[in-house]
Parts: sequence; C-alpha cells; structure tokens
Amino acid sequence: MLVIIALTAGQLACLDFGVPLEPRSFEGRLTAILSDWDQRRDDLWEIPVSDSKPILRRWLREAGDDASRLIRLMSALGWLAASEEPDLIRKRLSHPDEAVRLAAIRALGQTQDPDNAPGVEPFLDSKDARFRAAAIAALAKLWPRSNYPRLQAAAGSDPNLQRLAEQARRHMMAMATLNPAQIANEAIETGEYEDLVPWISEVREPLKEMLKSGERSAVVRGRAARILGLRHQEEVSWTLRTILGNADEPMELRVEAAYALGRIRIRSSVDALIELLDSVDPRMQEAAVFALGKIGEPRALRPLLAKWNVRGGALRNQIRLAAGRLCSSDGQELLTGLLRADADLTSEGIWFLEDRLELHESYQERFIEPLAASPSPQARRDALLLRVFFGHKAEAAKAIALARADEERTNREIAELALHWLESRRN
Repeated sequence: MLVIIALTAGQLACLDFGVPLEPRSFEGRLTAILSDWDQRRDDLWEIPVSDSKPILRRWLREAGDDASRLIRLMSALGWLAASEEPDLIRKRLSHPDEAVRLAAIRALGQTQDPDNAPGVEPFLDSKDARFRAAAIAALAKLWPRSNYPRLQAAAGSDPNLQRLAEQARRHMMAMATLNPAQIANEAIETGEYEDLVPWISEVREPLKEMLKSGERSAVVRGRAARILGLRHQEEVSWTLRTILGNADEPMELRVEAAYALGRIRIRSSVDALIELLDSVDPRMQEAAVFALGKIGEPRALRPLLAKWNVRGGALRNQIRLAAGRLCSSDGQELLTGLLRADADLTSEGIWFLEDRLELHESYQERFIEPLAASPSPQARRDALLLRVFFGHKAEAAKAIALARADEERTNREIAELALHWLESRRN
C-alpha cells in the first residue's frame, strides 16, 4: 500500500506499507533487478558500478549451481565489463547446463580482456553451432585482427556463422584503429551495441553525433539515445528534447528520447512528457510515465493518476511506481516532525494506491485499521500518524491510547507527542 500526501508547498510525501515499491539499499535494488532481469536490466546502470561489481562478484562466488541465477549474475557482470576475478566466470565454462556455458562465453568476451581468450577458444571447435557462434562473437572482442582466419574457419559453410564472422572481422578492424568513432560506428549497427555502454567516456562524442544526424537510421539514433541515457549524459538533453517534440521524427526514436530524458532527469522536459501521456501510441504513454517518475517532478502526480484507468488499467503498475518516485519526503518523518514542532499539516490531498492496483483519492480508515494491529512497529506507527492527522478525532484518540501502551518505545514517545498535539487543538 502506497499513501501519498500532497503538501501545499508543492511537495509530496509518501508512506509505503508492506513490501517497498523500490528497495533503498544497493543489494536490495540489485536483487530486484536480477529477479526480473529481462524487464529491469537497464536499472543496473542506476547503481554506481564501483558498488555493484563487488556485490555481484560476491553473489557469483556464493551462487552454487543454480543455473538461472548464474546466468543473470554473469550477464550483469559481463555488461559491466567486469574483468576482475575472471576465474569466477571461467570455471562456469565447464558447467553442465548449456545456457550457463553460453552465458559465460559471452560475459568473458564482454570483459575485452585478452587473457580470457584461451578459455573461450576451444568452443570454436564445438559441434554445436550455438557455441561456435558465441565463441566467434566473444573472441572478436578478445583477439587481435590477425586471428580472424581462425574465426572464419570456425564459421565453415554455415551462412549464419559466416555473417557473424564477417561482423567479427569488421569489429576487429575497427578495434585495431583505436579510433572511438570507428569502433562506435561499427558496434552501433549490430546486436552487440550494448557493449558500448561501459565505455561511454571513449564513445560519448561519436554517439552524440549519431543522435543528432538525420542521415542515420532511427534504429541507430535510438540506440545512441539509449546508451547516452543509461549513462546520464546531460549534455544531450537539448537534442533529446528536440527529438521528443518533433512529430516528424519516427515514433520509436521519440520513445527512446523520452526514456533517456527520464534517466538523465531533465526537468525542462516535464511539460512535454505530461502532454505525451495523451499519446495514442502505447509505447509513448509508457515511456512518458517512466520518464516523469524518474524526473520526480511533483506536479506530474495528478496527470499521472488521471491515466489510472486508460487502456483498461494497463498502466496502473507503472503509474504506481512512478507516483512513488515523485515523493521527496518520507511521510513518517514529515508527520513526526510536525508533532515535535507542534505544527499543523497543510495538505492538498491524500491518495491510497493499493497493492492490488486500486486507487482511492481520499483518506481510507478501512486500510488503517489492520495496520494498527500489525506485528510491524513501523506499520503501527504509520497508522497512528495517519489517524492523528487525517482521521476523525475519536479515532485519533483511541489510536493514541493504544499506542501509549505499545511495546515499541519510539511508538510510545510519538503517542505522547500526538496526545499533546491533539489536546492543544481542543482548546
């Protein structure tokens, strides 16, 4: 249950009961990302790489033989180009699960560390075309271009592998030039373009040029927008806003621009994003919801909640997450602070967003009553605070009396503050 309080100062405060919408710790956030890797993998770049790498390496050491977890951990470390402790990944090259071995090959290639090539090379001789393909793609990032004939030989007469080998050749040639523009131009046209993300300091300028160029395809420009957004490159905000506001640009490019503006948190794009909540294209609606949540501008709350029932409620989960991200204040801290200061709450509204995705635009005592008997001290505290500030006086008085006998010391202290606060307003 998410409770949002709109303050007259234009800020929002939230109380989040039950399972938090978003964990606060890096470990909690990484756990959430890995649990839904396909949908949330981009959020990996919201966590400082210097913090995420050690956690992921520790988890990989402790992962045992759980194939699904191994694949996700190696996928994350590979995308981060984590070359530290390569044996953690190398030893998975002999794992009995084929998908684990394939993930290990890819992750070792993404490190771009030539020392990892010997472990991958034997897979060029595999009878399984999938392993030869994975090895060709990985070794193109680990070997010098002089080794290309070995990749070509591994492709044999298989047309798919031949295409992959030719892509490998172009990549090796580009890498040999040490020219960031050539490297970025080669990679951006392939399915391996995401490998550019860790190397943003080297490829930033070529990507900016691609994004601005009307001569490049919408796919290439969209990929450039995505990478620049993932790495929070604020200097491209004007270009992104221009693309977003130009109805003549391809929709898929404008959608990527919206996501990028959200990730970079460009407040000057809020008005345009609010307007795009009315887009007839579902992709743009979803991108606008995401971006507004990431930017965190409180005035986006009502426009977001106004879309609660569109498309049969298809956006509710995304809107709930975005609404929670708009809050700049912890509701419990805010209300407790008002009690300590003997100050009044001046609010413009309160909303309850249920876990089962129902929206209520007023105070709901029926949701507070179960919290008052919760085994969680924090839940009981939140119930008390909400009853004092939003409930009927009789309910508030009963809640205070109950809390004065609470086993949690902090709750008893808040109950005494609430009693004084309530009595001072009866005079």
